[in-house]
Amino acid sequence: MFCGKRCFNHHNKALLAASHKTRARVSWHNDGPNPKINSMAVLIDWLKTGDNYNRWCSADKQNGVTKSALSNEISQMIKNKGITVEREGRDLHNRIIRLEHEFRAASDLLNQAGAGVTCDEIIMADVKRKCPYYDELVDIMNAEGVQPLKSYNKRNSEGVLSVKNDSKRSAEGVLPLKKTQQSTLSSLSSYSSEPSQPEQEQMAYNKRFKTIKLSIEERQIEMQERESRIKIEKLKAETEREQLSVERERLNVEKERMKFKVEILRQRHQLLKEGISQEDIDSVIPIPYN
Repeated sequence: MFCGKRCFNHHNKALLAASHKTRARVSWHNDGPNPKINSMAVLIDWLKTGDNYNRWCSADKQNGVTKSALSNEISQMIKNKGITVEREGRDLHNRIIRLEHEFRAASDLLNQAGAGVTCDEIIMADVKRKCPYYDELVDIMNAEGVQPLKSYNKRNSEGVLSVKNDSKRSAEGVLPLKKTQQSTLSSLSSYSSEPSQPEQEQMAYNKRFKTIKLSIEERQIEMQERESRIKIEKLKAETEREQLSVERERLNVEKERMKFKVEILRQRHQLLKEGISQEDIDSVIPIPYN
């Protein structure tokens, strides 16, 4: 129930604005028609296809291809996949830059770990947390001195076996290794505490969704309270109108009674002037007392 057309239009505008706001902030990982098709998957596939990433890195105005044009190309591919969420060129440009930063952070983490470290699973988990698409990007971004996770795991395991089988190592060689492990673990703990970019996006999306939902619920409660106040005022007004109507009717009856009494008195006075006795007048036209 709405108090009027103005209140109804205001409510619809608020819902429409909230809907547009939510739709514009849908995560890149769940905006497609099914779990396998989304904006991020289309972007990763484009980067992996042919020499697209080299085209991106070398794009400039001199060779006729700009990053803006390539961004629009990816945007059109996203639309062709049936994804209805608008991904503008500047958003795609910023997303590729973010992927490059995440890949560099994961590469730095692997370089810090080095060979012979026994916490493979921790390192691999942190690499994937820093850059969820590390395996897909490593071949095309080709960071110097960095290998894919599978190759790193194999190399690291071989290094651990060689260290364990070397019974002739000295205590002087063990100490530097322990210090390296401690420094690596401390650096890993700092990386582990930081959520990945997709997790940050999902957390931000959930927070915004809850805020919008809470705002709508508060608006609904406010409108219900206004409706209750209007009903109470309406009941009061109806009661007052009924009282006024009764009082008006009472006054009309009293008025008619007074008019009747005045008319009786006139007739009695006229008969008295015509010589009719008071006794006859009282018997024919008595004075009403009610």
